[in-house]
Amino acid sequence: MIKEVNLPFDVTLTPVTILRAGELECMYELGKLRYIRRGNTELLRMIYAPVRNGYWSTLPYTITNEQIIAGSNNFSIEYTAIYQQETPVYKAYFKIEGKPDSSIVFSMKGEVLADFQKNRIGLCVHHPIRECSGQAVIITRPDGSEFQSVFPEMVSPHQPFLNIQEMQWTTDDDTTVKILFEGDIFETEDQRNWSDSSYKTYSTPLHIPFPVNVKAGDTMEQQIKLTAFNNPGNTELLEDNIREEKIVFPKIGYSRAVNQNKFTEVEIAWLKKIPFHHYRVVIVMANKGWEHELDNALEETLVLNTVLEMVVTFSDKFNEEVNALLALLQEKQSLLYSILVLQQNKRVTPGDLLMIVYPLVKKVLPGIQIGYGTDSNFVELNRNRPANTLFDFVSYSLHPQAHMVDNRSILENLDNQPDMITTAKSFAFGKPVFVSPVTIQDRYRILPDERKFTAMEAWWILVSIQQLSAAASISFCELFGDAGLGKIVKNKNGAMDSIQPSPFYDALAAIHLFEPIWIIKRYKGKNILLDGLMLENAKGERLFFKAPEEIINFRRNASKI
Repeated sequence: MIKEVNLPFDVTLTPVTILRAGELECMYELGKLRYIRRGNTELLRMIYAPVRNGYWSTLPYTITNEQIIAGSNNFSIEYTAIYQQETPVYKAYFKIEGKPDSSIVFSMKGEVLADFQKNRIGLCVHHPIRECSGQAVIITRPDGSEFQSVFPEMVSPHQPFLNIQEMQWTTDDDTTVKILFEGDIFETEDQRNWSDSSYKTYSTPLHIPFPVNVKAGDTMEQQIKLTAFNNPGNTELLEDNIREEKIVFPKIGYSRAVNQNKFTEVEIAWLKKIPFHHYRVVIVMANKGWEHELDNALEETLVLNTVLEMVVTFSDKFNEEVNALLALLQEKQSLLYSILVLQQNKRVTPGDLLMIVYPLVKKVLPGIQIGYGTDSNFVELNRNRPANTLFDFVSYSLHPQAHMVDNRSILENLDNQPDMITTAKSFAFGKPVFVSPVTIQDRYRILPDERKFTAMEAWWILVSIQQLSAAASISFCELFGDAGLGKIVKNKNGAMDSIQPSPFYDALAAIHLFEPIWIIKRYKGKNILLDGLMLENAKGERLFFKAPEEIINFRRNASKI
Protein backbone atom coordinates (compact mmCIF):
# COMPACT_ATOMS: atom_id res chain seq x y z
CA MET A 1 0.00 0.00 0.00
CA ILE A 2 1.31 3.46 -0.94
CA LYS A 3 0.03 6.60 0.76
CA GLU A 4 0.75 9.77 -1.22
CA VAL A 5 1.35 13.20 0.25
CA ASN A 6 1.05 15.88 -2.42
CA LEU A 7 3.10 18.97 -1.70
CA PRO A 8 1.71 22.20 -3.24
CA PHE A 9 3.66 24.49 -5.55
CA ASP A 10 4.03 27.75 -3.65
CA VAL A 11 6.89 29.58 -5.39
CA THR A 12 7.24 30.93 -8.90
CA LEU A 13 9.47 29.99 -11.79
CA THR A 14 10.71 32.78 -14.04
CA PRO A 15 8.78 32.84 -17.34
CA VAL A 16 10.78 31.28 -20.14
CA THR A 17 10.54 30.65 -23.86
CA ILE A 18 11.29 27.36 -25.65
CA LEU A 19 13.24 27.84 -28.89
CA ARG A 20 14.57 25.55 -31.62
CA ALA A 21 17.73 25.57 -33.73
CA GLY A 22 17.60 22.67 -36.15
CA GLU A 23 17.51 19.53 -34.02
CA LEU A 24 18.32 21.51 -30.86
CA GLU A 25 15.78 22.73 -28.33
CA CYS A 26 16.58 25.19 -25.55
CA MET A 27 15.02 27.45 -22.95
CA TYR A 28 15.58 31.22 -22.92
CA GLU A 29 15.33 32.89 -19.51
CA LEU A 30 16.38 36.46 -18.69
CA GLY A 31 19.42 36.56 -20.94
CA LYS A 32 20.43 32.94 -20.37
CA LEU A 33 20.08 29.83 -22.54
CA ARG A 34 19.25 26.78 -20.41
CA TYR A 35 18.88 23.03 -20.99
CA ILE A 36 20.10 22.85 -24.60
CA ARG A 37 18.99 19.41 -25.81
CA ARG A 38 18.98 17.17 -28.79
CA GLY A 39 16.02 14.85 -28.33
CA ASN A 40 16.10 13.70 -24.69
CA THR A 41 19.83 14.27 -24.33
CA GLU A 42 20.96 17.43 -22.58
CA LEU A 43 24.05 18.81 -24.32
CA LEU A 44 24.62 21.99 -22.31
CA ARG A 45 22.97 23.10 -19.10
CA MET A 46 23.46 26.83 -19.55
CA ILE A 47 25.21 29.64 -21.44
CA TYR A 48 25.21 33.02 -19.69
CA ALA A 49 27.39 36.02 -18.82
CA PRO A 50 27.98 36.85 -15.15
CA VAL A 51 29.96 39.80 -13.80
CA ARG A 52 31.74 38.88 -10.54
CA ASN A 53 33.13 41.71 -8.42
CA GLY A 54 36.21 41.65 -6.20
CA TYR A 55 34.34 39.73 -3.48
CA TRP A 56 33.07 37.05 -5.91
CA SER A 57 29.55 38.48 -5.65
CA THR A 58 27.52 38.07 -8.84
CA LEU A 59 26.25 41.51 -9.83
CA PRO A 60 22.51 41.82 -10.53
CA TYR A 61 21.50 43.07 -13.95
CA THR A 62 18.51 44.47 -15.79
CA ILE A 63 17.67 43.75 -19.42
CA THR A 64 16.60 46.43 -21.90
CA ASN A 65 15.85 46.50 -25.63
CA GLU A 66 15.11 42.78 -25.71
CA GLN A 67 14.04 41.38 -29.06
CA ILE A 68 13.17 37.71 -29.69
CA ILE A 69 12.52 36.46 -33.22
CA ALA A 70 11.74 32.75 -33.48
CA GLY A 71 10.99 30.40 -36.35
CA SER A 72 10.24 26.70 -36.45
CA ASN A 73 13.96 25.76 -36.52
CA ASN A 74 15.85 29.00 -35.89
CA PHE A 75 15.85 32.04 -33.62
CA SER A 76 17.53 35.36 -32.95
CA ILE A 77 17.73 37.23 -29.63
CA GLU A 78 19.22 40.66 -28.95
CA TYR A 79 19.30 42.59 -25.68
CA THR A 80 21.37 44.93 -23.54
CA ALA A 81 22.21 44.08 -19.91
CA ILE A 82 23.13 46.70 -17.30
CA TYR A 83 25.06 45.32 -14.30
CA GLN A 84 25.23 47.31 -11.10
CA GLN A 85 26.70 47.51 -7.62
CA GLU A 86 25.37 50.63 -5.87
CA THR A 87 25.24 52.24 -9.34
CA PRO A 88 25.56 50.82 -12.88
CA VAL A 89 29.16 49.69 -13.52
CA TYR A 90 28.98 47.53 -16.65
CA LYS A 91 26.93 47.38 -19.86
CA ALA A 92 26.92 44.57 -22.42
CA TYR A 93 25.17 44.04 -25.73
CA PHE A 94 24.25 40.43 -26.51
CA LYS A 95 23.26 38.60 -29.66
CA ILE A 96 22.19 34.95 -29.64
CA GLU A 97 21.50 33.13 -32.90
CA GLY A 98 20.11 29.62 -33.27
CA LYS A 99 20.48 28.24 -36.80
CA PRO A 100 18.80 25.42 -38.76
CA ASP A 101 22.11 23.49 -38.90
CA SER A 102 21.84 22.78 -35.14
CA SER A 103 24.30 25.50 -34.13
CA ILE A 104 24.02 28.36 -31.64
CA VAL A 105 26.22 31.46 -31.48
CA PHE A 106 26.20 33.48 -28.22
CA SER A 107 28.14 36.77 -28.45
CA MET A 108 28.82 39.59 -25.99
CA LYS A 109 30.24 43.10 -26.38
CA GLY A 110 30.84 44.78 -23.03
CA GLU A 111 31.90 48.20 -21.74
CA VAL A 112 32.83 49.35 -18.24
CA LEU A 113 30.62 52.27 -17.16
CA ALA A 114 32.41 53.10 -13.89
CA ASP A 115 35.64 52.02 -12.21
CA PHE A 116 35.30 48.89 -10.06
CA GLN A 117 37.14 45.72 -9.08
CA LYS A 118 36.32 42.49 -10.89
CA ASN A 119 37.30 38.89 -10.40
CA ARG A 120 35.64 37.70 -13.59
CA ILE A 121 33.64 39.08 -16.52
CA GLY A 122 32.59 36.98 -19.46
CA LEU A 123 30.66 34.13 -20.97
CA CYS A 124 30.29 30.84 -19.10
CA VAL A 125 29.09 27.39 -20.11
CA HIS A 126 27.59 24.83 -17.72
CA HIS A 127 27.91 21.18 -18.78
CA PRO A 128 25.44 18.63 -17.37
CA ILE A 129 27.04 16.01 -15.12
CA ARG A 130 24.82 13.06 -16.04
CA GLU A 131 25.45 13.27 -19.77
CA CYS A 132 29.13 14.30 -19.61
CA SER A 133 30.58 12.35 -16.67
CA GLY A 134 33.14 9.82 -17.88
CA GLN A 135 32.96 10.99 -21.51
CA ALA A 136 36.19 11.51 -23.41
CA VAL A 137 36.75 15.10 -24.51
CA ILE A 138 39.21 16.57 -26.99
CA ILE A 139 40.59 19.99 -25.96
CA THR A 140 42.14 22.33 -28.52
CA ARG A 141 44.53 24.92 -27.08
CA PRO A 142 44.87 28.48 -28.44
CA ASP A 143 48.09 27.44 -30.24
CA GLY A 144 46.17 24.76 -32.16
CA SER A 145 47.59 21.76 -30.31
CA GLU A 146 45.20 19.14 -28.92
CA PHE A 147 44.99 16.85 -25.92
CA GLN A 148 42.41 14.27 -24.86
CA SER A 149 40.95 14.07 -21.39
CA VAL A 150 37.78 12.87 -19.63
CA PHE A 151 34.99 14.66 -17.79
CA PRO A 152 35.63 13.55 -14.18
CA GLU A 153 33.26 11.06 -12.57
CA MET A 154 34.23 11.85 -8.99
CA VAL A 155 34.29 15.50 -7.95
CA SER A 156 37.57 16.96 -9.19
CA PRO A 157 39.21 19.14 -6.51
CA HIS A 158 40.89 21.33 -9.12
CA GLN A 159 40.30 22.41 -12.71
CA PRO A 160 40.22 19.29 -14.91
CA PHE A 161 40.78 21.24 -18.18
CA LEU A 162 42.99 24.28 -18.74
CA ASN A 163 43.94 26.52 -21.67
CA ILE A 164 40.82 25.88 -23.77
CA GLN A 165 40.01 27.26 -27.21
CA GLU A 166 37.70 24.44 -28.32
CA MET A 167 36.07 21.37 -26.75
CA GLN A 168 34.57 18.33 -28.47
CA TRP A 169 32.91 15.22 -27.03
CA THR A 170 30.31 12.63 -27.98
CA THR A 171 27.27 11.74 -25.88
CA ASP A 172 25.84 8.27 -25.27
CA ASP A 173 23.34 8.75 -28.12
CA ASP A 174 26.23 9.51 -30.51
CA THR A 175 25.67 13.25 -30.71
CA THR A 176 28.99 15.03 -31.26
CA VAL A 177 29.14 18.38 -29.43
CA LYS A 178 31.67 21.05 -30.32
CA ILE A 179 32.17 24.42 -28.57
CA LEU A 180 34.45 27.15 -29.90
CA PHE A 181 35.47 29.90 -27.43
CA GLU A 182 36.69 33.31 -28.62
CA GLY A 183 37.86 36.45 -26.84
CA ASP A 184 39.78 34.99 -23.88
CA ILE A 185 41.43 31.84 -22.54
CA PHE A 186 38.94 29.45 -20.91
CA GLU A 187 39.21 26.64 -18.37
CA THR A 188 36.82 24.22 -16.64
CA GLU A 189 36.01 23.62 -12.97
CA ASP A 190 33.86 20.99 -11.28
CA GLN A 191 30.99 22.90 -9.67
CA ARG A 192 29.88 19.90 -7.62
CA ASN A 193 32.47 21.21 -5.16
CA TRP A 194 29.88 23.86 -4.32
CA SER A 195 26.84 21.56 -4.70
CA ASP A 196 26.09 22.71 -8.27
CA SER A 197 25.14 19.93 -10.70
CA SER A 198 27.45 21.01 -13.51
CA TYR A 199 30.94 21.49 -14.79
CA LYS A 200 31.61 25.13 -15.69
CA THR A 201 33.85 26.41 -18.48
CA TYR A 202 34.73 30.08 -17.94
CA SER A 203 37.32 32.79 -18.47
CA THR A 204 39.71 34.29 -17.30
CA PRO A 205 42.08 31.58 -15.91
CA LEU A 206 42.38 31.61 -12.13
CA HIS A 207 46.19 31.60 -12.19
CA ILE A 208 45.99 35.24 -13.32
CA PRO A 209 45.97 37.45 -10.18
CA PHE A 210 42.64 38.94 -9.08
CA PRO A 211 40.83 41.17 -8.27
CA VAL A 212 41.58 43.51 -11.17
CA ASN A 213 40.78 47.21 -11.37
CA VAL A 214 38.75 47.92 -14.50
CA LYS A 215 38.34 51.46 -15.76
CA ALA A 216 35.39 53.29 -17.28
CA GLY A 217 35.55 52.91 -21.04
CA ASP A 218 37.33 49.52 -21.03
CA THR A 219 35.75 47.14 -23.56
CA MET A 220 35.77 43.43 -24.29
CA GLU A 221 34.23 41.00 -26.77
CA GLN A 222 33.59 37.27 -26.39
CA GLN A 223 31.77 34.63 -28.39
CA ILE A 224 30.79 31.01 -27.92
CA LYS A 225 29.71 28.82 -30.82
CA LEU A 226 27.98 25.49 -30.19
CA THR A 227 27.51 22.95 -32.95
CA ALA A 228 25.96 19.51 -32.63
CA PHE A 229 25.54 16.73 -35.15
CA ASN A 230 24.42 13.14 -35.04
CA ASN A 231 26.76 10.39 -36.19
CA PRO A 232 25.44 8.16 -39.03
CA GLY A 233 23.45 5.11 -38.04
CA ASN A 234 22.45 6.40 -34.59
CA THR A 235 19.17 5.42 -33.04
CA GLU A 236 17.94 7.24 -29.95
CA LEU A 237 18.53 5.40 -26.70
CA LEU A 238 15.46 3.95 -25.02
CA GLU A 239 14.88 4.33 -21.30
CA ASP A 240 14.86 1.14 -19.25
CA ASN A 241 12.07 0.15 -16.90
CA ILE A 242 11.92 1.60 -13.42
CA ARG A 243 13.94 -0.33 -10.82
CA GLU A 244 14.23 0.13 -7.07
CA GLU A 245 16.98 0.16 -4.46
CA LYS A 246 16.42 0.04 -0.69
CA ILE A 247 18.62 2.27 1.48
CA VAL A 248 18.47 2.35 5.28
CA PHE A 249 16.80 5.56 6.49
CA PRO A 250 19.71 7.77 7.66
CA LYS A 251 20.38 9.40 11.02
CA ILE A 252 19.06 12.95 10.82
CA GLY A 253 19.28 15.84 13.25
CA TYR A 254 18.77 19.57 13.56
CA SER A 255 20.77 22.59 14.64
CA ARG A 256 20.80 24.81 17.69
CA ALA A 257 20.50 28.53 17.07
CA VAL A 258 23.10 30.81 18.65
CA ASN A 259 21.81 32.32 21.91
CA GLN A 260 18.73 30.14 21.78
CA ASN A 261 16.27 30.71 24.64
CA LYS A 262 15.47 27.95 27.08
CA PHE A 263 12.76 25.64 25.73
CA THR A 264 9.26 25.89 27.14
CA GLU A 265 7.15 22.80 27.80
CA VAL A 266 5.10 23.62 24.70
CA GLU A 267 8.24 23.77 22.55
CA ILE A 268 9.55 20.50 23.97
CA ALA A 269 6.28 18.70 23.18
CA TRP A 270 6.32 20.23 19.70
CA LEU A 271 9.88 19.05 19.03
CA LYS A 272 9.21 15.50 20.21
CA LYS A 273 6.80 15.03 17.28
CA ILE A 274 9.66 14.88 14.79
CA PRO A 275 12.55 12.40 14.31
CA PHE A 276 15.55 13.63 16.24
CA HIS A 277 18.67 11.46 16.29
CA HIS A 278 21.11 14.26 17.14
CA TYR A 279 21.30 17.94 17.98
CA ARG A 280 23.99 20.09 16.35
CA VAL A 281 25.65 22.85 18.35
CA VAL A 282 28.53 25.16 17.39
CA ILE A 283 30.96 26.07 20.19
CA VAL A 284 33.58 28.76 19.54
CA MET A 285 36.12 28.43 22.32
CA ALA A 286 37.36 32.02 22.01
CA ASN A 287 33.86 33.40 22.65
CA LYS A 288 33.05 34.65 26.11
CA GLY A 289 30.35 32.48 27.64
CA TRP A 290 30.98 29.34 25.58
CA GLU A 291 30.59 27.29 28.77
CA HIS A 292 27.06 28.64 29.27
CA GLU A 293 26.20 27.88 25.64
CA LEU A 294 27.43 24.31 26.02
CA ASP A 295 25.64 23.78 29.34
CA ASN A 296 22.37 24.91 27.76
CA ALA A 297 22.88 22.61 24.78
CA LEU A 298 23.59 19.64 27.04
CA GLU A 299 20.47 20.37 29.11
CA GLU A 300 18.36 20.60 25.96
CA THR A 301 19.88 17.37 24.67
CA LEU A 302 18.82 15.57 27.84
CA VAL A 303 15.28 17.00 27.73
CA LEU A 304 14.89 16.03 24.06
CA ASN A 305 16.27 12.53 24.64
CA THR A 306 18.86 12.92 21.89
CA VAL A 307 22.66 13.20 21.59
CA LEU A 308 24.87 16.16 20.84
CA GLU A 309 26.74 16.70 17.56
CA MET A 310 29.38 19.27 18.48
CA VAL A 311 31.25 21.55 16.09
CA VAL A 312 34.09 22.97 18.18
CA THR A 313 36.26 25.81 16.87
CA PHE A 314 39.52 26.23 18.78
CA SER A 315 41.76 29.29 18.77
CA ASP A 316 45.58 29.30 18.80
CA LYS A 317 45.31 28.51 22.52
CA PHE A 318 43.89 25.07 21.78
CA ASN A 319 46.10 23.30 24.35
CA GLU A 320 44.33 25.16 27.17
CA GLU A 321 40.93 25.07 25.49
CA VAL A 322 40.76 21.33 24.94
CA ASN A 323 41.42 20.71 28.64
CA ALA A 324 38.72 23.21 29.64
CA LEU A 325 36.28 21.55 27.23
CA LEU A 326 37.00 18.04 28.49
CA ALA A 327 36.55 19.16 32.09
CA LEU A 328 32.92 20.00 31.24
CA LEU A 329 32.31 16.92 29.10
CA GLN A 330 33.99 14.11 31.01
CA GLU A 331 30.81 13.23 32.93
CA LYS A 332 28.53 13.79 29.91
CA GLN A 333 29.64 11.08 27.48
CA SER A 334 26.16 9.53 27.30
CA LEU A 335 24.85 12.82 25.88
CA LEU A 336 27.52 13.11 23.17
CA TYR A 337 27.50 11.81 19.59
CA SER A 338 30.43 13.44 17.84
CA ILE A 339 32.88 16.37 17.81
CA LEU A 340 34.06 18.04 14.59
CA VAL A 341 37.38 19.72 15.35
CA LEU A 342 37.98 23.11 13.68
CA GLN A 343 40.29 26.08 14.19
CA GLN A 344 39.66 29.79 13.75
CA ASN A 345 40.72 31.23 10.38
CA LYS A 346 41.29 27.74 8.94
CA ARG A 347 39.03 26.40 6.21
CA VAL A 348 39.47 22.77 7.19
CA THR A 349 40.69 20.88 10.27
CA PRO A 350 44.46 21.42 10.63
CA GLY A 351 46.31 18.11 10.84
CA ASP A 352 48.64 19.32 13.61
CA LEU A 353 45.65 20.39 15.71
CA LEU A 354 43.98 17.00 15.31
CA MET A 355 47.23 15.23 16.25
CA ILE A 356 46.97 16.90 19.67
CA VAL A 357 43.20 17.01 20.21
CA TYR A 358 42.29 13.51 19.01
CA PRO A 359 44.26 11.45 21.60
CA LEU A 360 43.31 13.83 24.43
CA VAL A 361 39.60 13.57 23.68
CA LYS A 362 39.74 9.81 23.15
CA LYS A 363 41.43 9.32 26.51
CA VAL A 364 38.58 11.08 28.32
CA LEU A 365 35.69 10.28 25.94
CA PRO A 366 36.62 6.99 24.25
CA GLY A 367 33.17 6.38 22.78
CA ILE A 368 32.83 9.73 20.99
CA GLN A 369 33.53 10.11 17.27
CA ILE A 370 36.08 12.82 16.42
CA GLY A 371 35.85 14.38 12.97
CA TYR A 372 38.01 15.98 10.29
CA GLY A 373 36.43 18.43 7.88
CA THR A 374 34.87 21.83 7.37
CA ASP A 375 31.83 23.89 8.29
CA SER A 376 31.89 25.21 4.74
CA ASN A 377 31.37 23.83 1.23
CA PHE A 378 32.64 20.43 0.06
CA VAL A 379 35.38 22.14 -1.96
CA GLU A 380 37.34 22.85 1.24
CA LEU A 381 37.35 19.18 2.24
CA ASN A 382 38.02 18.00 -1.31
CA ARG A 383 41.04 20.30 -1.75
CA ASN A 384 42.39 19.59 1.75
CA ARG A 385 42.03 15.83 2.09
CA PRO A 386 43.15 14.10 5.30
CA ALA A 387 46.76 12.96 5.26
CA ASN A 388 46.34 10.17 7.82
CA THR A 389 43.65 8.15 9.59
CA LEU A 390 43.59 10.02 12.90
CA PHE A 391 39.85 10.79 12.71
CA ASP A 392 36.55 8.90 12.94
CA PHE A 393 34.54 10.68 10.24
CA VAL A 394 34.82 13.42 7.61
CA SER A 395 32.30 16.25 7.44
CA TYR A 396 31.23 19.12 5.19
CA SER A 397 28.17 21.37 4.84
CA LEU A 398 25.88 21.92 1.87
CA HIS A 399 23.58 24.53 0.39
CA PRO A 400 22.54 24.99 -3.28
CA GLN A 401 23.11 28.75 -3.71
CA ALA A 402 26.88 29.20 -3.94
CA HIS A 403 26.71 30.52 -7.50
CA MET A 404 23.09 31.04 -8.54
CA VAL A 405 20.04 31.68 -6.38
CA ASP A 406 17.09 31.25 -8.76
CA ASN A 407 14.52 28.48 -8.26
CA ARG A 408 15.50 26.42 -11.32
CA SER A 409 19.15 26.33 -10.26
CA ILE A 410 18.22 25.27 -6.72
CA LEU A 411 16.06 22.46 -8.10
CA GLU A 412 18.66 21.22 -10.58
CA ASN A 413 21.36 21.24 -7.88
CA LEU A 414 19.71 18.22 -6.27
CA ASP A 415 20.87 16.03 -9.15
CA ASN A 416 24.41 15.24 -8.05
CA GLN A 417 24.43 15.50 -4.26
CA PRO A 418 25.45 11.80 -4.03
CA ASP A 419 28.66 12.49 -5.97
CA MET A 420 30.13 14.48 -3.08
CA ILE A 421 29.59 11.57 -0.68
CA THR A 422 31.07 9.06 -3.15
CA THR A 423 34.11 11.31 -3.59
CA ALA A 424 34.52 11.87 0.16
CA LYS A 425 34.42 8.12 0.76
CA SER A 426 37.21 7.66 -1.79
CA PHE A 427 39.69 9.51 0.47
CA ALA A 428 38.17 8.92 3.93
CA PHE A 429 40.09 5.65 4.58
CA GLY A 430 36.84 3.75 5.08
CA LYS A 431 35.51 6.22 7.67
CA PRO A 432 31.89 7.50 7.54
CA VAL A 433 30.77 10.79 5.97
CA PHE A 434 28.70 13.41 7.83
CA VAL A 435 26.88 16.19 5.95
CA SER A 436 26.24 18.99 8.40
CA PRO A 437 24.35 21.22 8.08
CA VAL A 438 22.18 20.97 4.97
CA THR A 439 20.19 24.16 4.34
CA ILE A 440 18.38 25.57 1.34
CA GLN A 441 19.71 29.03 2.12
CA ASP A 442 23.26 30.31 2.45
CA ARG A 443 23.71 30.56 6.24
CA TYR A 444 26.03 33.56 5.83
CA ARG A 445 23.77 35.62 3.59
CA ILE A 446 22.30 38.55 5.49
CA LEU A 447 18.99 38.88 3.65
CA PRO A 448 16.30 36.28 4.47
CA ASP A 449 15.52 33.71 1.80
CA GLU A 450 12.01 33.88 0.36
CA ARG A 451 11.93 30.08 0.05
CA LYS A 452 12.06 29.50 3.81
CA PHE A 453 8.74 28.17 5.15
CA THR A 454 7.58 27.05 1.71
CA ALA A 455 6.54 23.66 0.38
CA MET A 456 9.40 23.98 -2.12
CA GLU A 457 11.89 24.06 0.76
CA ALA A 458 10.20 21.01 2.28
CA TRP A 459 10.36 19.12 -1.01
CA TRP A 460 14.00 20.14 -1.57
CA ILE A 461 15.04 18.87 1.87
CA LEU A 462 13.00 15.65 1.57
CA VAL A 463 14.68 14.82 -1.74
CA SER A 464 18.02 15.77 -0.18
CA ILE A 465 17.39 13.08 2.45
CA GLN A 466 17.14 10.58 -0.41
CA GLN A 467 20.16 11.98 -2.26
CA LEU A 468 22.35 12.10 0.85
CA SER A 469 21.20 8.80 2.33
CA ALA A 470 24.64 7.22 1.78
CA ALA A 471 25.96 9.55 4.50
CA ALA A 472 26.20 8.16 8.02
CA SER A 473 24.66 11.31 9.48
CA ILE A 474 22.81 14.37 8.15
CA SER A 475 21.99 17.58 10.03
CA PHE A 476 19.48 20.15 8.87
CA CYS A 477 18.29 23.64 9.78
CA GLU A 478 17.82 25.32 13.14
CA LEU A 479 14.82 24.54 15.32
CA PHE A 480 13.24 27.97 15.69
CA GLY A 481 13.41 31.36 13.97
CA ASP A 482 13.46 32.61 10.38
CA ALA A 483 15.92 29.84 9.44
CA GLY A 484 14.21 27.16 11.49
CA LEU A 485 11.55 24.46 11.57
CA GLY A 486 9.08 26.76 13.27
CA LYS A 487 8.46 30.38 14.24
CA ILE A 488 7.40 31.49 17.69
CA VAL A 489 4.22 33.59 17.42
CA LYS A 490 3.92 36.06 20.29
CA ASN A 491 0.85 37.78 21.69
CA LYS A 492 0.51 41.52 22.21
CA ASN A 493 2.25 41.22 25.58
CA GLY A 494 5.32 39.62 24.01
CA ALA A 495 4.67 36.15 25.43
CA MET A 496 4.57 33.01 23.27
CA ASP A 497 1.12 32.47 21.80
CA SER A 498 1.79 29.54 19.45
CA ILE A 499 4.33 27.91 17.14
CA GLN A 500 3.96 28.31 13.38
CA PRO A 501 5.29 25.10 11.79
CA SER A 502 7.10 25.12 8.47
CA PRO A 503 5.91 22.71 5.75
CA PHE A 504 9.13 20.77 6.38
CA TYR A 505 8.16 20.31 10.05
CA ASP A 506 4.76 18.95 8.98
CA ALA A 507 6.49 16.48 6.65
CA LEU A 508 8.87 15.41 9.44
CA ALA A 509 5.97 14.85 11.82
CA ALA A 510 4.34 12.58 9.23
CA ILE A 511 7.63 10.69 8.78
CA HIS A 512 7.94 10.22 12.55
CA LEU A 513 4.46 8.69 12.77
CA PHE A 514 5.18 6.43 9.78
CA GLU A 515 8.40 5.06 11.36
CA PRO A 516 10.33 4.41 8.14
CA ILE A 517 13.09 1.84 7.91
CA TRP A 518 13.94 2.22 4.24
CA ILE A 519 14.27 4.90 1.60
CA ILE A 520 13.16 3.50 -1.75
CA LYS A 521 15.38 4.95 -4.46
CA ARG A 522 13.84 4.57 -7.91
CA TYR A 523 15.79 4.59 -11.16
CA LYS A 524 14.76 4.94 -14.79
CA GLY A 525 17.63 3.49 -16.72
CA LYS A 526 20.76 4.69 -14.93
CA ASN A 527 19.13 7.91 -13.76
CA ILE A 528 17.65 8.30 -10.29
CA LEU A 529 14.11 9.71 -10.16
CA LEU A 530 13.75 12.97 -8.21
CA ASP A 531 9.97 13.32 -8.28
CA GLY A 532 9.60 12.82 -4.54
CA LEU A 533 10.68 10.81 -1.51
CA MET A 534 9.39 7.25 -1.05
CA LEU A 535 9.69 5.52 2.33
CA GLU A 536 8.88 2.02 3.59
CA ASN A 537 8.20 0.88 7.17
CA ALA A 538 8.48 -2.49 8.92
CA LYS A 539 4.97 -3.44 7.79
CA GLY A 540 5.88 -3.01 4.13
CA GLU A 541 3.70 0.09 3.85
CA ARG A 542 4.96 2.97 1.74
CA LEU A 543 4.72 6.74 2.13
CA PHE A 544 5.42 8.90 -0.94
CA PHE A 545 5.94 12.65 -0.77
CA LYS A 546 5.13 13.56 -4.34
CA ALA A 547 6.45 16.72 -5.97
CA PRO A 548 4.02 18.95 -7.91
CA GLU A 549 4.12 18.82 -11.71
CA GLU A 550 5.66 22.31 -11.88
CA ILE A 551 8.74 21.03 -10.06
CA ILE A 552 8.91 17.69 -11.87
CA ASN A 553 8.85 19.50 -15.23
CA PHE A 554 10.80 22.64 -14.29
CA ARG A 555 13.25 22.08 -17.16
CA ARG A 556 10.42 22.16 -19.72
CA ASN A 557 8.02 24.57 -18.06
CA ALA A 558 7.33 26.96 -20.94
CA SER A 559 5.36 27.51 -24.09
CA LYS A 560 6.99 27.12 -27.48
CA ILE A 561 7.15 30.00 -29.92
